[in-house]
Amino acid sequence: PMTIEILRKTGSTTPMPYGSNLPEGAEIVGDSGIRLPDERIYQFDWNPAGAQSFFLSSYLPSFDINSAELEMYDTYRSYAGWQYTTLPENQLLRFRENFEEAQYILSGDILSYSFDLEPVPEGQDIIEYFVFEQQKGYCMHFASAYALAYRMTGLPARYASGYLVLPRDFERNEDGTYTAVVREERAHAWTEIFRGPFGWTYLEATPPSYY
Repeated sequence: PMTIEILRKTGSTTPMPYGSNLPEGAEIVGDSGIRLPDERIYQFDWNPAGAQSFFLSSYLPSFDINSAELEMYDTYRSYAGWQYTTLPENQLLRFRENFEEAQYILSGDILSYSFDLEPVPEGQDIIEYFVFEQQKGYCMHFASAYALAYRMTGLPARYASGYLVLPRDFERNEDGTYTAVVREERAHAWTEIFRGPFGWTYLEATPPSYY
């Protein structure tokens, strides 16, 4: 089992490793959060299954397909197919009209990771300016742009945020267990796509230079 102790909580959701099982007593809040009776220290089972990294994030629902859960899955699939392909009306017009160019930019080596950004001009959309003009940004820009691009192709996608924790962050304790301290500078954002029976899977849109 894994134990999480929250030393300082700055958001309204409870951190959970990506893809983990819900801890005992957890209450699902909407589609992207959980509430626990004691939100300072809690335990749950988590199996990395050879993963290179994992994300501390809100609870991300996914359903295994079996006879007992089939109806629930079908309901959620219909919900995801509507909720996560929605786009704002009368916005992102440049992104829509130049979608092939946007796809080319997103799929190539044109965009770069940087915190040295110019202010977005008044009246311009932050993601359109990122893709077509500035062409540099950090995880929030990449995750947002990819989520929009997938939605425009009809694939349910959403923006997610949490904390990035790498295997090297863990230190071995004398009793054989491991501890990692996760700080605010490890805050991260990524894109998730809904892949039917596989549920939500994450897509790392930020370039490798982030790491």
